[in-house]
Amino acid sequence: KQLQNAIHLGHIENFVESATQLFDLLLRPIWKHIENTSHLTIIPHGELYYVPFDVLINQEQITDASSFEKLPYLIRNYNISYHYSATMLLHSHKRQQQTSERIDSFFGLAPIQFETGENAGEKKEGYVVKSGGSQEKNRRRVLKSSNNVETALQDLEDTETEVKGIYELFEKQGKEAIALFYDQANKENLKTYIGGYKYVLISTHGFLQETGKNTLSGIHLAAPQKRETALGAESDEFILHTSETYHLNLNADLVVLSSCESGIGKLQQGEGMMALNRGFLYSGAANIIYSLFKIPQDSTSQLTQTLFRYILEEEGYAQALRKAK
Repeated sequence: KQLQNAIHLGHIENFVESATQLFDLLLRPIWKHIENTSHLTIIPHGELYYVPFDVLINQEQITDASSFEKLPYLIRNYNISYHYSATMLLHSHKRQQQTSERIDSFFGLAPIQFETGENAGEKKEGYVVKSGGSQEKNRRRVLKSSNNVETALQDLEDTETEVKGIYELFEKQGKEAIALFYDQANKENLKTYIGGYKYVLISTHGFLQETGKNTLSGIHLAAPQKRETALGAESDEFILHTSETYHLNLNADLVVLSSCESGIGKLQQGEGMMALNRGFLYSGAANIIYSLFKIPQDSTSQLTQTLFRYILEEEGYAQALRKAK
């Protein structure tokens, strides 16, 4: 919790203290066995699902602790990936043998605007861009998060830049790509297209709502013209709930969930973290990139565009993500 709070608040002294303590607890005992390797796969347990091992720090390697960018994070030297269990890790390797052979293709989705009715600004017409064709019509720090699905959602203008920028990377190389924006980025279209592409990027608001023993989580898609209470009948039209992700029938080699806290959910005994990313994994994705925190739209846009640039240079996913970070 101290590590999470330090990251949220940007408190460097508390961050260094907790990041080095966690390193000493979790990695120091086995350090001599892993210090000369290049890739770590973490299978967490319990509260360790909340820990980004990427940012743990070996106290002995600190030469300058005056700023966050100068710290010797674990990810500076290692490609790091995560999984739920050794059994599922093996299954994913077998799955990836099939999905990695697919021809490079990209599906991107960004609703961008979320408010309707009195609170809405000028609504832009939704459109689709597809490689080989033209558009088909049909800087504040904004977090890609909503703590409560009933609250007003800020528009995410940088997500259009994010998805379109990656679409253009594929288009320039003559690869198949399609991207959906504004009201075209709805649940029906997501379910229609998502199963046909090797790479999937969903860039939108995520939400995590805890009510007593229940945890409600998911992502926001294009809003309907009418909007009642978020927990009413119409909420299903513009929210993809975590429970629905188990039935998407994916064939993707990589899904990038570019939304807040897409790897956070309810911890269940014997199961681990029941979060949005897990549903995509069970529905057929071989690899998933997700977030543990509330993420700003501008730097996230930069990160994912850099990530896909490295992927198209034929870097492995963990290596591409490390270099992008």
